[in-house]
Amino acid sequence: MTKKEPVIFYENFDENNNLKSVIQYIEKDEKRDKCLVPKWLVGLGCIGSVFISILLAGSLILYFSPRHSLYQESCEKKSCVKDLNLKCINKTCLCETGYIYIDKCILKKNYLEKCHTTAVCKDDTKMICLDGVCKCASESYWNGKLCTKKSTYNQVCTNDSHCLTSQLLYCDLTQKKCICDSYNRFWDESSCFPKRTINERCNVVSECRSWENTICLNSKCKILLLFYKNPSKRLILKNIYY
Repeated sequence: MTKKEPVIFYENFDENNNLKSVIQYIEKDEKRDKCLVPKWLVGLGCIGSVFISILLAGSLILYFSPRHSLYQESCEKKSCVKDLNLKCINKTCLCETGYIYIDKCILKKNYLEKCHTTAVCKDDTKMICLDGVCKCASESYWNGKLCTKKSTYNQVCTNDSHCLTSQLLYCDLTQKKCICDSYNRFWDESSCFPKRTINERCNVVSECRSWENTICLNSKCKILLLFYKNPSKRLILKNIYY
């Protein structure tokens, strides 16, 4: 604060001039004592006050007004939150058919789309979440619409993926059936089993190794010896031995 200079009053002064000068001096001195605030600061304070008032009013409105309903909450008197893709179903905020709620309602995943749980894969497709994508289990294949159980021995197929690989079957495109590799294996009622060698047990000749020239005789694979009868060299069965 500015230090005031003493005001001296004289007994004899000019009534018209000196008194006026003393009064002006005192008024000027009083103005110097006042704290002057810049106009821009006053304006900023006003704007701040208005902004705070708006926030306070908005908070009160939100507090006292009914909010939108969240997932699985009643929508009988309040609407569902639109940003969560919720629908009012039977007076409850839920996801539509084909959607699942994970933070919000999302469309369920199709074949080979990314997933983190089987629940996000499309319903009625029998898909599972495997290796991070929706696909069929090992015992089924995708037919374009859903997972279908793979075919077993002698059942219809159009390619190898339709046959049970766990049974070592493949699809014969001529017969359009799942069969075993007839040269190396035979069907033993549960899978394609390797053909049997000499003196191993058998039921039919197809179970024995043809490249070893064996047949099934007395429930065992036996070598078949063939001889030529001269001079015609006609092929005849001569002997069978182990």
